[in-house]
Amino acid sequence: MDLRFACIPPLIWCAFRFSQCETAAATLLLSAISIWNTLQELGPFALNTPNESLLILQAFNGIASITVMALAAAVSERKMAEQAITRTRDELERRVTERAGDLAMTNKELRNEVNVRRQVEEELRSQTRALESILESVADGVVVCDKQGGFLLFNSAAKHILGVGLMNSSPAEWVRHFGCYLPDGITPCPTTEFPLVRAMEGISVDEAELVIRNTAKTKGVWVSVNARPLRLKDDSGAIVGGVVVFRDITDRKRSDEQLKRSNQLLVGQQQELLDALYRYKKANEE
Repeated sequence: MDLRFACIPPLIWCAFRFSQCETAAATLLLSAISIWNTLQELGPFALNTPNESLLILQAFNGIASITVMALAAAVSERKMAEQAITRTRDELERRVTERAGDLAMTNKELRNEVNVRRQVEEELRSQTRALESILESVADGVVVCDKQGGFLLFNSAAKHILGVGLMNSSPAEWVRHFGCYLPDGITPCPTTEFPLVRAMEGISVDEAELVIRNTAKTKGVWVSVNARPLRLKDDSGAIVGGVVVFRDITDRKRSDEQLKRSNQLLVGQQQELLDALYRYKKANEE
């Protein structure tokens, strides 16, 4: 058995197990031992003459050293790559952990915000229902529209007083649809004088009297109308629509008309009585 290659496995083991420094030290130690043994004419490299023995030993040590050091360098690079991969993995894990924490916090904040918005929406819905209940319970008609003339609110009292409900129409058609006339009951209300149109233009209207006469209100209904612009509650105060509140004053107008006729009748009777007294007095004087 050739023992010259018996030193290779330990050197390979050193290359895989230790760093390049330890591998170089082991190679140097093995070379020193082999040279000393060869000079003592011991070992597998001891040949006929010392020069021949040292030449063969030098060639063997050179080849073994180059092979083992190249292997140690490759192993070292692999270890360094593994360490770099490990550091990168640890860094990624740290970042993932941080991001996961940030995401968890963000999700918590989002859940809190969603809960707050739900509470606000529920409060708004509750307030809206309460407002709708109030508007449906009042006896006055309430109508709200946006800047384009789209109706946002039209309560039951408004439909009852006007006799007709909503329709998809422009402000120019409102007068004809609802049957709005000036107090003379004959002249249709001009669109520019219609209270809701004036409110949309930013003009307030107080106690305007109109006559409503349509297919549902053939005898005519007197209404008293108040109108106000609908403005944003901010610094701009921009007009976004209009709102009107009106009531049925037909009974009051009829009572006023009846009282007027009664007063006229009473004045006539008083005049007749004064005329009779005057004639009686003049007859007695004669």
